[in-house]
Amino acid sequence: MYEPAVPIKNAEQYHINDALFYPALTSDSILWMGTFDRGLILYDLVRNREVQSFTHQRSNPFSLQANNVTTLRLDDDNLLWIGTEAGLSLLNPRNQSLTKTYLFHFNDDVLTDNYIVNIFQDPDHPEIAWILCLGQGILKFDWKSKKLLSQYKKIGNTSIEAWREAVYDMIRLRKNEWLLVRRNNLLVWNEKTGSASVITSSVGNSINFSTAAPALDYVYITSQQGLFRYNHLQRKLEHVFAPERGNQNLYSGSLKHAVYDASLKKVWAASHRGLVCFDEKSGRTKVL
Repeated sequence: MYEPAVPIKNAEQYHINDALFYPALTSDSILWMGTFDRGLILYDLVRNREVQSFTHQRSNPFSLQANNVTTLRLDDDNLLWIGTEAGLSLLNPRNQSLTKTYLFHFNDDVLTDNYIVNIFQDPDHPEIAWILCLGQGILKFDWKSKKLLSQYKKIGNTSIEAWREAVYDMIRLRKNEWLLVRRNNLLVWNEKTGSASVITSSVGNSINFSTAAPALDYVYITSQQGLFRYNHLQRKLEHVFAPERGNQNLYSGSLKHAVYDASLKKVWAASHRGLVCFDEKSGRTKVL
């Protein structure tokens, strides 16, 4: 994969929510960026400039659902799933070109005017797509037919519809069992039985959990209060590290989008001050 020799020019203006390479449509030097308020942007990392954009157009019902693109996912058929604050769009490379902004939407009313938080393919059942949505809970889709299979507005006795109650990420722990990441707590949910248990933290209620990254028998979870680690065998939640005020070697602000490197035993997470790296072996954290 192409690695840029220079940073994206004026990257701060884009407010990037998500990004990926799309080899089915463009070269590996073109980065597809979902932005907060400028739609879907194609950026050439060689020429260091914007080359194409998809935006919402009020007069065009086939344009992007909204200019706040929250998440991007490619499926096995190279279809690009585009989550926005107003629903879901799908880009098909077989009948599209970069000069056209023709995007088609799902007809199902359940995805109309709803804030899409996350989209991912089921790790054990690749034909299944999970969509996390503010206002509609958890949606289970068939990748091929694009049909809604199930909708979960409550997990156990807990509502997950409202913004403050919504699920922002989910990780499969074992068969039928999921770890659900919410703003102020975590839920362990059994999809088959419907039962759920709350995993609490001693940090308090203003945690603002964000995303999860699986690592062996535990899961790392980013938040506004630092990095957490949940051991699902021991069912124990541990606060790995917290931000330190006045310490320039640590980050300030929320951690986002963690990735676990099993070979190096390190956790990489994005923050407002840069890339944060937590070393499991030494227990140290630094901003790169």
